[in-house]
Amino acid sequence: MNAMQHNLQLGDRWFTIQELMEYVPLSERTLRKIAKELHPVRVNGRGKLLIKKSEFDAWLTEHSKTEAESANPQAIQLLKEVFAKGK
Repeated sequence: MNAMQHNLQLGDRWFTIQELMEYVPLSERTLRKIAKELHPVRVNGRGKLLIKKSEFDAWLTEHSKTEAESANPQAIQLLKEVFAKGK
């Protein structure tokens, strides 16, 4: 089963932190930090956190783009400096 088929099977469901740890290679601590930004649902007020898959995926996409976009200007500046020294 490829990743797309796996995602289709998961649908837009609610994940616990433990399930998210199986879904992405991130630590429990990191996922709990991310969960705070996503306003998770707590079972029985103080129970386990539930995070909607679609919201988590959107967060990952947003932050992946932000990091990639912010890296580009730095890389461009570095290349300019390297080529300027070569002249």
